[in-house]
Order: sequence, then C-alpha cells, then structure tokens
Amino acid sequence: MRFVAALALALFPAAAIADELWDSPAGQIVYQSEIDDMALLSFPLGDGEGMLYIHGMAGNYDDRGVHYGFWIGDGAGDCAASLTGPDGRSSSDFGSATVVFDDPGFPSGFSAVLVPCMDQFGVPRHLRAEPYQG
Repeated sequence: MRFVAALALALFPAAAIADELWDSPAGQIVYQSEIDDMALLSFPLGDGEGMLYIHGMAGNYDDRGVHYGFWIGDGAGDCAASLTGPDGRSSSDFGSATVVFDDPGFPSGFSAVLVPCMDQFGVPRHLRAEPYQG
C-alpha cells in the first residue's frame, strides 16, 4: 500500500494536496491548495476557521523542515489592521506562523507557533498536528 501511495505521489504530486490531512486537538487540518510557493492549510480556530499560508511548502513532499508564513482567521480579531491573503481571505485576526515538521517526507506530523498580529511579544497559539490515520 505504501508503495502504491509513493508511486502515486511520484507520478501525480498534486494528488498529495487532497490526501494531506492532519488531526489536532482542535480538529482536522486540511491541505487546501497552493498559491505560488505557498501551501494553504485550513485549521480550526475558535468558533471558525483559520488558514495557514506556509512558504516553501507548495509542491514539497519530501524536504520539509522549518517553514515560515502567516495565518488569517475568520472574523474580527485584535489586530489594529486587517491582512488579506493571496486567496482573498481578509481579517484583523492574523499573525506570523512558524511550522516545524517532525520528518522531511510525507506524511509527517508538525508543530506550529502562531503569533498574533505579527507581534513578537504577543501570546502565541500552539498547534500540534498528527497525520490523519483514517
């Protein structure tokens, strides 16, 4: 089964987008799409949803490590301004993101630190994700 999955990734790497799911204590995280070099991952955030925009992860299924990006949540937040992502999502609930994968290859769990309002002194949110086991 693993050989078939690896072969499918080698032949059709975009298929990994639909297949990448993670479980977190807050709920499921889904690899939604790619824009330029960014992977877009949706994740549960409070009563709504957030989107992680992770640089260097688009098309990268075997060399993951530490990635940087940003996140945008649904609804109003505490930031003094709004941020609009490349997919059009906009909110005043946003911040920087550092994502660290456990292993370089797909599938792998990861930990993320989400800092509100791009403020290095803000109280971070922590997100832990394990590969979805079905």
